[in-house]
Amino acid sequence: MAKKKHGQRLCADVEVEVGSSITQCKKALRSKHINLIDFVRMKKRGGDVSECEFPTRKALRNYILFVPGKVFRTLKKAKENGFISQLLIQVWNAG
Repeated sequence: MAKKKHGQRLCADVEVEVGSSITQCKKALRSKHINLIDFVRMKKRGGDVSECEFPTRKALRNYILFVPGKVFRTLKKAKENGFISQLLIQVWNAG
């Protein structure tokens, strides 16, 4: 139950429809392109999610590549959180 509640809170924080199930929350989160570094900073100072949101995955990727300090370095930890992992994108080619 706590997982669902955390997922619903994240959905509300990033301004997507709050699903009634974990699966619905994860699906809704996939529609957002948010820089996690900026998102955490925005939450701490009480800003608006639009400050860290991008219109496309490509725009977010370019921002991460060309603006220093915008890479989420603790990827393993992020992947452990099923909801945060829905916001992760691949920036560099795997091979």
